Amino acid sequence: RIDRIDDWVNIMNQGGSGADLTGWTLAVEGTDIRCPLQGIVAASSSLRVWAGSSGIGGNQLNCYLTGGMFAGNSSAALLLDMNG
Repeated sequence: RIDRIDDWVNIMNQGGSGADLTGWTLAVEGTDIRCPLQGIVAASSSLRVWAGSSGIGGNQLNCYLTGGMFAGNSSAALLLDMNG
């Protein structure tokens, strides 16, 4: 789910085991905006990825992008593995 106002996206793991995000990147389609991901999303859980520094704490990751990520555009969020 993308929240274009507060500028975050949730990455859901609907699998039965943890998903390692090492080497994965969150990207905005049609732009050069990228956020390298890290950590493990537990089974049947989600990770909230903030474009800025708003989210702090468990199950959250901050990209620290000063220009934002999704706010103001309608582009899709892409989850890219290490091969792109």
